[in-house]
Amino acid sequence: KQAQRTWVTLIDTDEFLMYNHKGGDSATFQAWEARQLAHHQQHDKYPNIKHRISLSQPPPSPAQEGGLMRFLHQEQMAGHPFFQEPCISCPRLQFGAQESSKDERNRNIPDILDAERLDTVRYRKHAERQDYVKNGLAKAILDVSRISNFPRIQSLHRPIKEICAPPWKDEWDAGLRINHYLGSWEAYSFRDDSRRGGERSFEGWAFKAMDADETDDNIRPWVSGFVETHGVDKAKELLRGSGLPPGYHPKDGKNWTIMFLDEILGANETQGSDARKSFDNFVRDFHFNKKQSLEHILGQ
Repeated sequence: KQAQRTWVTLIDTDEFLMYNHKGGDSATFQAWEARQLAHHQQHDKYPNIKHRISLSQPPPSPAQEGGLMRFLHQEQMAGHPFFQEPCISCPRLQFGAQESSKDERNRNIPDILDAERLDTVRYRKHAERQDYVKNGLAKAILDVSRISNFPRIQSLHRPIKEICAPPWKDEWDAGLRINHYLGSWEAYSFRDDSRRGGERSFEGWAFKAMDADETDDNIRPWVSGFVETHGVDKAKELLRGSGLPPGYHPKDGKNWTIMFLDEILGANETQGSDARKSFDNFVRDFHFNKKQSLEHILGQ
């Protein structure tokens, strides 16, 4: 706020704030919206009584520098309710580790870049949009210029309770979303993470790696726009460190086995939340049924 900033994102480095719509020209936007509506109407999990969020005009392409800020201002000026509060809750979309083909990865990506080193174009399959277990809680963005008092933030999902909505945000009526990329096992296990075997484990990665219910490639134009904006040499330099070091191979994955494995495998049924039940059922199936190999999970 002291630096005269406005919107601030409270997200991790594997998360990217996006329009919850197809950006670009009107025809492309309308075609994508029609497909979303048809999918919504056919799915028994989606309540048909809810109305799809209606924007004043299509969002800009992700290739356009500063497009997201212009989009926010555009919808604020249009009076859209979703964009009026100084704290906006944005649902997340969990992308799994299902590999795209070489042609899919390289589509519309400049030849100077290795698309395999960019998770946003390498991984295109994600969990169902309304699956709160797989996608997790929403996260917030804050317009700090409109906030007078900043209490100690307890959670990125609801940083200021007085102005931020609960983090169970319905994807259907959200104007923004956060793409969350799991990445490969090599990338997931690269850090010497203190949460290894607990919050972060091989089983936890494998559970999310399966996410492949739907496909979304709306973020892809950012790459070509980035190269066009900064030029070939600068773009190559800025993206030089993306991905893992060349020739990297992960260490023994056994150190990443979840510490509660015996407890999970020793029970026939899990008591608790839907998220806990879903995960524990997967772990039992994964370990007892050898068909659930890593190759099987990733469709390789």
